[in-house]
Amino acid sequence: MWVIPGVGKVKTLACLQDLGVEETVRIADLSHNHRKALLELARGRLIVVSGPSGVGKGTVIRELAKHTSFHLSVSATTRQMRPGEVDGRDYFFLSETEFNEWIDEDRLLEWAEYAGNLYGTPREAVEQHLRAGRDVVLEIEVQGARQVKTAMPEALLVFILPPSIEELEQRLKGRGDTTNVAERLATARKELEEVPFFDFTVVNDDVERAAGELRSILRVLPKFRMQ
Repeated sequence: MWVIPGVGKVKTLACLQDLGVEETVRIADLSHNHRKALLELARGRLIVVSGPSGVGKGTVIRELAKHTSFHLSVSATTRQMRPGEVDGRDYFFLSETEFNEWIDEDRLLEWAEYAGNLYGTPREAVEQHLRAGRDVVLEIEVQGARQVKTAMPEALLVFILPPSIEELEQRLKGRGDTTNVAERLATARKELEEVPFFDFTVVNDDVERAAGELRSILRVLPKFRMQ
């Protein structure tokens, strides 16, 4: 049988079965609608994970990665690099001038300002992985999630919630940066107002449990996309 470029034999076969098409059929014999639907089914899934600062988005995603295969998008930012961080692995660290150039050149799928710094998602890498049939996870700010949904309506938006505002405050204080806690809590309260915009919510009261719930959500995502 032929294989969709970059997708692989197993996923190509699964997509053909979903469409009710025999695996022996030639691609040239497929109708235009079947070819279009086949490429859409073979495309990777875009999952946006958002939530207040300190809620543990990154921790939940790292736990998810232990049992789920996906590409984690690397964001661009103008904030200063922290000890132990690596440019291109943790973030693409840009000057404000460079970041604005990326905006002007439409190189960002979304971007937003948070706590005085700019953050954005490089568009090209996300598109490449999706076309290759790989799932992509974005860990981004709440306002950026809205931009992604506008640009890519098929994206699944998941909001990570703290068990309580009090618990979130303790987590923020535990980071050692007590000067910005009040500001971040005020921002968190505003972000919580955006919860109805999201497709799913996950409470991070336990990292393993939260990652397991997110994994369960991803299992129903193909059905969700077809609705």
